[in-house]
This record gives sequence, C-alpha cells and structure tokens, in this order.
Amino acid sequence: MRVTNITSFYAEERPAYIVRIDTDEGIFGHGECSPMHVGGILQLMRDRAASLVVGADPLQITMLEEKFLKQNYKIAGQLPAMTWSGIDQALWDIRAKAAGQSVQASLGGSVRDSVPYYGSSMSRHLSPEQEAEKILAAVALHGFRAVKIKIGKRMAEAPGMPDFRADALKVRRIREAIGPDIQIFVDGNSAYTAAQALQVWDRIREYDVALFEEPCPFQDLEAYAALAGRLPVPVNVGEQDWSLYTVRDFLLRGGCQHVGLDVTKCGGFSNAVRVATLCRAFGVQYVPHDTSRGIGFTATHHLAICLPECSGYQEYSIENPDSRDRYVLNRLIPMNGVVEKASGVGIGVELDEERMRREMQVVSHLPGA
Repeated sequence: MRVTNITSFYAEERPAYIVRIDTDEGIFGHGECSPMHVGGILQLMRDRAASLVVGADPLQITMLEEKFLKQNYKIAGQLPAMTWSGIDQALWDIRAKAAGQSVQASLGGSVRDSVPYYGSSMSRHLSPEQEAEKILAAVALHGFRAVKIKIGKRMAEAPGMPDFRADALKVRRIREAIGPDIQIFVDGNSAYTAAQALQVWDRIREYDVALFEEPCPFQDLEAYAALAGRLPVPVNVGEQDWSLYTVRDFLLRGGCQHVGLDVTKCGGFSNAVRVATLCRAFGVQYVPHDTSRGIGFTATHHLAICLPECSGYQEYSIENPDSRDRYVLNRLIPMNGVVEKASGVGIGVELDEERMRREMQVVSHLPGA
C-alpha cells in the first residue's frame, strides 16, 4: 500500500484544518491539526511533508515521523508538530482501517468503558454572572461533575498587575451557582508569575478549587518548580508543548501533577502515547488538552479510553458554535458527564466532505503540483 495524495481542508475565518490521506488501495484516513496558524501549517504541509509522505508506505508511521523530525530539526517547534499531528492521526486511521479495527484496538485496547468529562469554558469577556449562567446551562445539558473557567488575562494580553479581586469574584459566582458538589478547575493561560499565582490562590482557595491549569508562563520551568509543594492542588501544564524533553524536565523538577499535551499539537497519537508512558514513570496523570469537538476530540477520546494514565476528567469545550466540529456527522457528546467507548473502524469519525468542499479551501499536496 502506498500514499497517493494528501489533501488539506482549511478555513481561516472560522479556523479549522483537516487532513485527508489517500492510498492506492482505496483506504483513506483523516486527521486534525490545531488551527492556531493555518497559513504556516499549509506551507509546511506543502513544502515539507508532502514529498516525504506521498509515495510512502502509510503503515511505516514511526519511520515517516523520524524522517520528518530529522529533516526539519532546524525549524523544530510546535508549528511542525501541529502539521505532523494531522498526518499522524490520518496514518493511524489508515492503519486501523487496513486491519479492520478501531484505533482503540491499535492502541492496545480499552482499559475503561467510559470517560468522565468536565465542561471547559474559554470565555474571558463575560461578566461573572454571565459566566455562571453559561456554566449552569452546560451542566444542565451534559450533566458535568466538574467545570473549568478562565481567570487572569491571557499571556499575550496581560500588561500590568492582575486583578485578583475580579478573579476571586468570578470563581465565587461560579461556586454559588453550581453548589458544593461540582468541582471547579481554573485556567490561567500563563497569566501570572509564581508569586502572583500564590496570591490569586489565597483569594480563591475558599471556593474549593480542585485544579490550577497553566498558572505561569508555559515555558517557565523555574516558576513551576517554585510552586511545587506550595499549591495544594494539582497543577496542569503542557497544552503548548510537543517535546518529550520538556515534559521530562517538568516531571523531574516536580513542576506539575497533570500533563496536557494536545493530540492536534504535539505530533498526534504517536507522541501522545510516549508522553503517557513518561507520565506513568512519574505517577502523573495524562490529561490531553483538547478544545476541539471534531476529529481531535474523538482522537483524544481514544487515548482516554485506552491509556491507564488518562485516569481523571478529560476536557469538553462548551463553546457554541465550535468551528471545528461542524463537519462531523457522528459527534461524541457527553451525557451524565461521561462519553461511552467509541465504535467504528479507524478513528471512527464520519465527515461531511461535500460541505467541507463547499465551505473550506481545498488543496491537494501532490509533489511537483
């Protein structure tokens, strides 16, 4: 079997990036790249990935990954990792379909029949009352037993001192709205220094917050090491990361208790499985970040079903609309706070490619084209 074409389906106004890989045996696979930089991914797909993958044996996933990484080591980083994420998922999709099985079987089989999800809000512009209303609606619809909200200002938007009172008021309103039995997670998106993270924690601890995601700049290992043992809740890091070396260093310094590398950003299934194994060696949970409800969500669900390290709540975006799930015909949706084990061959996502071709830009990456 040989790869005959890679096709990119992408949109920039409502960002989405879907990869399709076709083979000479009629088996095809889909994957999703995080659309944080659609133009950059498109260029790498065309200039760096197509000549490597088209014509190759799609079952040689590790060999192709090694070649891509080594050929592009001078531009190593998350953008190439995002690009390869879509390819890797599509290759795993093909491999599973060729074997007549699901990706779950390719990953070694399920270790659980269902996965608990928390409702993840990405809002920063809503008032505390509006945010509470939004969270309540999601809890009522999906039965979540945990929710996550943003506090602070996003890293790129945070001049000056944080407004700790506003952060505390938001958490307080959410706790008052949902009552004592639903867990609250907070996400700083790199908003605080280590000292500021402790300051804001002192303001919100009375509201029984259960997890603090990315309180400090994501690359600042020393800040996370400084927090180790001082924050009495798990710290989640890694949504911006792709490198096993970074994960290793955080784990060695005790800088986190949850690791969240994203299957649409870190290199796909292949690297995610390595991350999970590393987490196991340190007794740390793997909680793969995911704000997609599209292919990336289903891919993440396969990991959560199959990997023992994914033993906690996983992420489900409550944003509406979600630009990355609009082409999925068989969405996985939490009911009573959980999603059951997925069925189907391969990744198991059915896509409306007719709509994709109407609404998205479509490029075939044939070498020399």
